[in-house]
Amino acid sequence: MVEQNSSEEGISMRKGQGQSVYSKIAFDLAVKIASGELREGTKITGRSLMGTQYKASPETIRRALWHLNDVGAISTQDNVGSTIVSRSHAVEYVEHRQLDNDLLALRARLDAMIAARDELNRDIDATLGQILELNQRFRDSDRLHMFTFKIGGTFPALGVSIRDFQFRQKTGATIVAIRRDDETILSPEPSTEFKVNDMLIVACGVQHIDKVRELMEDGVPKARCKS
Repeated sequence: MVEQNSSEEGISMRKGQGQSVYSKIAFDLAVKIASGELREGTKITGRSLMGTQYKASPETIRRALWHLNDVGAISTQDNVGSTIVSRSHAVEYVEHRQLDNDLLALRARLDAMIAARDELNRDIDATLGQILELNQRFRDSDRLHMFTFKIGGTFPALGVSIRDFQFRQKTGATIVAIRRDDETILSPEPSTEFKVNDMLIVACGVQHIDKVRELMEDGVPKARCKS
């Protein structure tokens, strides 16, 4: 492929930027032949074309003329010039080129649409994942509630650790914190022992609350916290 020099960059053609310079010149000449602007029998030379609207190198003009020679629109001979021989072939060539350009444009549009669709699908998947996660959080918050119990002097597990008392196994509830004097013990260790006046913050479903009450004996829910 002949490289485009600085003078060729100024050429103004009717088709897309992705075409080679000689191909653009060939197409423009074919359009003029197909429209009758250049009639059959007319002789054209590379020098005459270089002197008019095509600011291109001699080699580029030569390639454009031989290209039209190959499709039968003109007859080209070295050192003689070119003669327009077939308007119908020029028409056929123009139609094929236009179809090719239309096809390329449609393919480019399809590629862009596919890329946009893929991006949309990714956004849909991400949004759906967020919706499912939020729904799960709402379901979890509906199932679990926070209750506060105070340990009295008759609590049967005073001085016993959470592990040894098997609080969760017996009640299905989880101790999420213990308020002891001015201290709040978050996520207490299994070895933490129960002490009188401890405030147990328990997370459980409403179906488990009676089991917790039974274990607490004289303990009753003091307050229901926000879930």
